Amino acid sequence: SSGINAEYGDVQMSSPVVVLPVTPSSAHVLVGYPGNIAVSNSFRFATEEETLASTLEAGRERNSDPCLLDCLDIKLRDMDVVSGIWDRSEIKQVTSLLNEKCLLALEVRRNLDSSFNHSSPNLCVRGDLSTTSIRITESDLAKVKGFLSYNLSEDIGEFVISREHITDTVNVHKLDLDG
Repeated sequence: SSGINAEYGDVQMSSPVVVLPVTPSSAHVLVGYPGNIAVSNSFRFATEEETLASTLEAGRERNSDPCLLDCLDIKLRDMDVVSGIWDRSEIKQVTSLLNEKCLLALEVRRNLDSSFNHSSPNLCVRGDLSTTSIRITESDLAKVKGFLSYNLSEDIGEFVISREHITDTVNVHKLDLDG
């Protein structure tokens, strides 16, 4: 090992809330409850065994010096996603989309030497999501598609949401993501 393996700024938080409206003017929202968040930060050289970048060694320049990585490990425990309606600073008609809370673990590696050392990618992100199942109504599915269409993609018109799609639906569909 090269001697640098510094741990900096471990952070722990519990129960923050992320409210995501379908559109900027919509009362229909998706709410993310990341649960308990743990973030640890360290600096390591890319050649150290425990870094994610060492798994990408196939593209590594063989004769270059190892690059310094900013390593973030993020764990979201007891994560939940619900849909609801935003009404004057409170969320009403809340429906959970997950049958059970889940865990999301992210590894983020940033090449701090990227301006002159390309032996590792500038940014590398890897995530693991625990096995979970969801239950979703047609109304909730319309909210998810609307959020993705209006906020995370170009306006392609594929996910047009009309008033008739956003209604209270009693049919619940279970999707098994395990195959």
